[in-house]
Amino acid sequence: MNEELQNKLIDYLNTIEGGIEKAVDFTAEQTPQVIEELIQYTLVISCVKAGVGCLVMTAILGLFITSCVKREQWHPQDPVFLPVCVGVIGAGLLLLTFCATLSPIQVALKCWLAPRVFILEYICDLVN
Repeated sequence: MNEELQNKLIDYLNTIEGGIEKAVDFTAEQTPQVIEELIQYTLVISCVKAGVGCLVMTAILGLFITSCVKREQWHPQDPVFLPVCVGVIGAGLLLLTFCATLSPIQVALKCWLAPRVFILEYICDLVN
């Protein structure tokens, strides 16, 4: 009885050991592909975020210009006021757009130009 129990235990341990070896082999084979897909995903998401930020700020600037023109909030006798006003607010919106899209642009550039650095920073973020 004791010998039969030991044989079954050895069979179970061998099965578990084989499963662990297969899992390690599978992980070793799939890791490069997973890292590549992570970099591609992050690159695309960062580009989408930057694009949406630019579109939103452009839409806000367009709405501001059209509302300013429709409401006639500038002095028609002073032809310089509207371009200066639009220029100042447009520059402010462009600065906001730049600040809002700077992080996604940096991430996208890092994925494209230095993928190893991106992976190292990603791992550090996971550890912290």
